[in-house]
Amino acid sequence: MRTLQDLLPEIANLEDHEAIRWSSGFRTLASTYAELHGTIGAAIHYFDELGIRKGDRVLIWAENRLEWVAVFWACIASGVIAVPVDFRFSEDLMRRIEAESKTKLTIDRAGLDRIRDLPRVRTFRVEPATPDDIVEIVYTSGTTAEPKGVTHRHRHICANLQPFRTEIHKYKKWAWPFQPIRILDLLPLSHMFGQALGIYMPVLLGGAAAFTPEVHAARIVQIVRENRISVVVAVPRMLENLKNEVERRFQLPPPSPSILTRLWRYRKIHSAFGWKFWSFVAGGAPVDSELEEFWAKLGFLVVQGYGLTEASPVVTVNHPFDSKRGSLGRALPGLEVMIAPDGEILVRGESITTGDDGSWLHTGDLGAMDAEGRLYYRGRKKDMIVTSEGLNVHPEDIEHVLNQFPEVRESAVVSVRKNGNEQVHAALILKDPNTDVDRLVRQANDKLEAHQRIKSWSVWPDNDFPRTTSTMKVRRAEVARRISTVPQPTPPLQPRERDFSAMSYIRWISTRRNFRSSRTRHSSRNGSADQRPAAQNVPVQGSYLGPCRIGRDRFRSGYFEPYSNNWSRFRFSSITCL
Repeated sequence: MRTLQDLLPEIANLEDHEAIRWSSGFRTLASTYAELHGTIGAAIHYFDELGIRKGDRVLIWAENRLEWVAVFWACIASGVIAVPVDFRFSEDLMRRIEAESKTKLTIDRAGLDRIRDLPRVRTFRVEPATPDDIVEIVYTSGTTAEPKGVTHRHRHICANLQPFRTEIHKYKKWAWPFQPIRILDLLPLSHMFGQALGIYMPVLLGGAAAFTPEVHAARIVQIVRENRISVVVAVPRMLENLKNEVERRFQLPPPSPSILTRLWRYRKIHSAFGWKFWSFVAGGAPVDSELEEFWAKLGFLVVQGYGLTEASPVVTVNHPFDSKRGSLGRALPGLEVMIAPDGEILVRGESITTGDDGSWLHTGDLGAMDAEGRLYYRGRKKDMIVTSEGLNVHPEDIEHVLNQFPEVRESAVVSVRKNGNEQVHAALILKDPNTDVDRLVRQANDKLEAHQRIKSWSVWPDNDFPRTTSTMKVRRAEVARRISTVPQPTPPLQPRERDFSAMSYIRWISTRRNFRSSRTRHSSRNGSADQRPAAQNVPVQGSYLGPCRIGRDRFRSGYFEPYSNNWSRFRFSSITCL
C-alpha cells in the first residue's frame, strides 16, 4: 500500500456491505459502502464547484457522521489536505487554527448537511498522489492550552496501517461468521486513533463504523446491545464510567478462571451489552491495571497499546491472541522503541512524522520494557515530581493507590513548591463530601514509599478535573495552577517514616510556657472537645510548639498529626519535652 488512495477500490467493491451506522439510542441510520462511495463523489463535486484543488486545505469541524468520513475520503481522492479539528474546540480556537493552517474552506455541521443533500456521484476522478503528498494536518490539544499541528503524509499513515492489514489478512477468512463487525468509535475523527479505528480499520475488516453523540454510560450500553456492536473504541475514562454502570446495575459474583464459567456467571451483563460484543479497544491514555482486570474477569477483552499523533498513531499494541495484562504490547514492524537513561520513551521508524532523518522521537513519556519487548507506561516526563532528596515520584503510582479507596471518585497528583522544594499534592474528587480525608490520606500514605507520600491535599471543587478535549487526559498544569492559589491542609508524617529527613520540618515557633500550658490541657487523651483549646494560628507541615528533643526510639513508633490549626489534632507520642 503506497498511498491511502489504494483503499478507494476496496470501498467501491464492498458495495452493499454496511459502512457507517449512526445511533443516538432513539434513532439509528445505517449506510452502505455504495452510499459512502456516492457521498465521496458528491463531496468531490462540491469541492470542484467551490474551486478547491489539489494542495488546498479544507478544515473539518463537526461531529462524527457519514458525511465527515465522506469528506475525508474526498480529500484523499482529490489531493486536498484535510485539517480535522475537534468539534468540541471553541469557535475562537477553531478560527485561530483556520488562520494558522491557511485553509481555503471550512466545513462545519451545516456544511456536512449541504453535502448530505447533494445528489450522489457514483463515478469520480481520483487525482494521483505520491507517498510524499500530505494527507492531513492534525491539531492536537495535548495537555496544554495551545494546540499544535502535525503534518501526516501518505507514507506515514500507510506504514502504520500495513502491519494491521497483513495481520487482518491472516484471520479474515475466519471472520465471516462475525460479520458485520461493527466498531463503535467513541473517539472524535479529528483524533488520529479515532481515524484509525473509525475510517481505515472498518475498510480493512470489511466491517462497519458506528458513531453516537451519546456520552452517558447507560445509553452506551443500550446502543451496544441494540446495534449489535462487536468492539467499542474509547478512552479509559469511558471504560471506568461503564464499569460504574455495571456495578450499579448488577451484583457481581466471584470470578472464575474458566471462560465458560465466566460467561455463565456474568450472563446478565453479557446480555445487557449484547452477545455479539466482546472487546474494548482503549486509546488516548493507559488503562489502569485494575480496570483491565475488572473487564477481563467478566469475560471481555481489553486491547490497549501506545501511540501518539506524531507516530501516525500506533507505536505498540497488544495482539488480541498474545496480550499481557498491564503492558502496552510490542512495537509494530517498522518501528523501534528505546528507553532513554532517564526513562523517556524514544521512537523511530517509517510512520514517525518527525523522523525522516532517522532520528529518535522524544515522546515526553516515561516507560519501561521487559525482556519480551513489551512496553509499560510510567507517566509524563513533565509530570514527574523530583523530591528535595532527588528521588523521582510518578503521579500515576500515587493516583493508583488513591483511586482504590471507595470514597474517591477521581484523583490528580501534582507538584507544589514549598520552601523552594517540590512536594506531592493530591487533589481529590470524592463520592461523599463528608468523607474523612485526613484518615483517607493517612491510609494511602501507609501504602506508599517514604518519598511518594502525600504532603498536602485538597478537595477539588468541581465535578471533574480540567481535561483535554479528545483523549480526556487531566491537565495537570491547570490543576497545579489552581491549587497554588489557595493554602492546603497537610497530612501527617507516617509511623513508618523513620528517616530523620523528616526532622527538617521541625522548628521552634513558640515559648516553653505556652507549650507546657497546652500540654497540661492535653493530658487526657480522651478528653472532650470543649476541654481542648480553641483553634490557634499554628503553622502546618510538621511544625509543633515548644523546644523539644526527639527520642530516637520513640520517634520510630510515633507520628505527628499537623492536619489543621486545631491543637487537638496534634499528638506528641514521639516527643520528649524539656
